[in-house]
Amino acid sequence: MNRNHLLISKYSWLIVLLFLGACKIPKAVQLPSLTQPIPVSFQHTTADTQSIAQVPWQAFYTDTPLRKLIDTALVHNYDLANNRQTLLIQQAQLQVAKALTHPTLRGVLSTQVDKYALYTMNGVGNFDLNKSSNITPDKRLAEFLPNLFIGLRSEWEIDVWKKLHHAKKSAAAQFLASQWGARLLQTHLVAQIANCYYEWLGLKNELQVIQQNAVLQQNALQIVQAQKQAGRANELAVLQFQAQLHNTNSLVEQVKQQVVIAENQLQLLLGTSRITNLPTNNFTLSFTNKPMPVGVPSMLLYNRPDIQQAGAQLTATHADVAAARARFFPSFSISPYLGVEGFQIKELLSLPSLAAGVLGNMTAPFYQQRQLKGQYATQQALAEQAFVQYQRTVQTAINEVQTTLQVVQLLEQQHAQKQQECNKLADAVNAANDLYANGYATYLEVITAQKSLLNAQLERIQIKKQQMQGLVLLYRATGGGWK
Repeated sequence: MNRNHLLISKYSWLIVLLFLGACKIPKAVQLPSLTQPIPVSFQHTTADTQSIAQVPWQAFYTDTPLRKLIDTALVHNYDLANNRQTLLIQQAQLQVAKALTHPTLRGVLSTQVDKYALYTMNGVGNFDLNKSSNITPDKRLAEFLPNLFIGLRSEWEIDVWKKLHHAKKSAAAQFLASQWGARLLQTHLVAQIANCYYEWLGLKNELQVIQQNAVLQQNALQIVQAQKQAGRANELAVLQFQAQLHNTNSLVEQVKQQVVIAENQLQLLLGTSRITNLPTNNFTLSFTNKPMPVGVPSMLLYNRPDIQQAGAQLTATHADVAAARARFFPSFSISPYLGVEGFQIKELLSLPSLAAGVLGNMTAPFYQQRQLKGQYATQQALAEQAFVQYQRTVQTAINEVQTTLQVVQLLEQQHAQKQQECNKLADAVNAANDLYANGYATYLEVITAQKSLLNAQLERIQIKKQQMQGLVLLYRATGGGWK
């Protein structure tokens, strides 16, 4: 038996122990499928391959002031600015994870001075070596022995079990999730600005209607005052009309206050100190009359940023599970070096000072089983949690589209009925004024007709505003706003 066989036989028990540390490896986790099936189409709709989510927000919102507000927010909004830094952090972490799979190379300059005690192996050996006739004076060792190394050192972990590969995959998935998170933030921001803008427009419409009614009530008050002077009306009628006018003027101030609140909210969303893009006239609430196709539920998997984000996070957690599983196996690494080394600086550039070597390591976890099992169980639970969150996100998206779509359709019908009510009440006010002027109606009937018309007009504006905000939510629910 030769020397190599003796060494293998002698240290075979050590090799066995190293691999025993990798025993009881958990089984690989398989990605589960969705437990709730995705419906073929939304309720009360037919399957359509077109979706408003595919329309860029610049084309979806036809109101020029609103587009300018959104443009401003995409540049100055505080949340978007903060999220851009989050993306940079995730990108840096991805670069770190990628670098771990490649060898490292470092330039090394090291020096040390040793004085060995006489009654040590090195001390006795050096003393005896200096007495040798084979050692020339320039090679004799000093009592204070310097040592200088200049060269390169490298370290490389051989990713046999793909531990580093899965860590890199997890970092890449987390970075992708952050990118989808940024798009999700944009969709919410665009929807928030549109909602706030339509809220502001609705308040402006309410203010116009209330002010117009105040003018009509002021005219009615003047008529009653004239009739009182002519003996055709009493003081009670005058007081009732005055109280009604004061109530309407109070509504004017109340709506003005709400307008200020809406403008301040817009200002915060825009991230600017002043809003310059709001219209100063033409506050009509209007929206495109084009059809609003929502596509099929399966399209949400590609259009909704939150679903894409949840899917990327699910991928990352499964990569983390695979990396945690790989830690049960032995790891292998090599550490080569190349340079010059010596105890005399003047001899470092000579060929005899050339130094090179390589160190190979194989390490296996012996007494870390509990720690590794705990880490693996944690990652596995996080993966299951991410899967539940992914399912919840998908089902929430489908529910949002179905609910919002039905609400928008019902609001459209409700607005049509309310518009007819306003038309009839406007005719009723004209009829009440004519009848009162000719003595066939009381002032209370006139006041009641005016109040009913004002309330109906304000309700119509509220319904129209809700309808427009519903279209905004429908656009966001289908995944629109980030393109």
